[in-house]
Amino acid sequence: ASLVWPTGLDATGNFIISVTTDTLMQVEEYQTIEAETDNTASITVTAGPDIIVKDIRVDNTHYQAGDKVTLSWTESNQGNMPVPANYQSRVTVRQKNEDGSLGQAIVDTSLVFNDNQLSVNESKNRQFSFSLPEGLKGSGNFVVSITADSTVTGAGIIFEVNASNTAETNNTQTL
Repeated sequence: ASLVWPTGLDATGNFIISVTTDTLMQVEEYQTIEAETDNTASITVTAGPDIIVKDIRVDNTHYQAGDKVTLSWTESNQGNMPVPANYQSRVTVRQKNEDGSLGQAIVDTSLVFNDNQLSVNESKNRQFSFSLPEGLKGSGNFVVSITADSTVTGAGIIFEVNASNTAETNNTQTL
């Protein structure tokens, strides 16, 4: 027998594959008291991508208010299936307060790239530029976070899996 795997978003998720023999119970079995109950074998298959962000870089380390800043990073699929559809990547840049806590967001946007569909073990370099605000809002220290498969509301559309069950939560890298 053969199985045609679904495509697109239907190809990701947790699947139970069962094979049953002697479904009409026509073959007499005498191994155990409940011999007719052992005619089915099942496996669970978890299939999906696992998108991660790595290697965030800033094109320069010294900026002033009003300067253009270019961020670069790599998005990789370390799952067992290709990414089935385009997704968004969220970029957040926040001021860092003097006490170390996160301050006001100066950038909070989601980006869609035309080549988002990553094959298994494929990586793609990404880039985003923005201008620091003028005045005090554009000075000081900043924290950059990039999250793959995330809108500005934090929602993702791609079902992701990995062996440690962290695929839906390992999409963010912070610099």
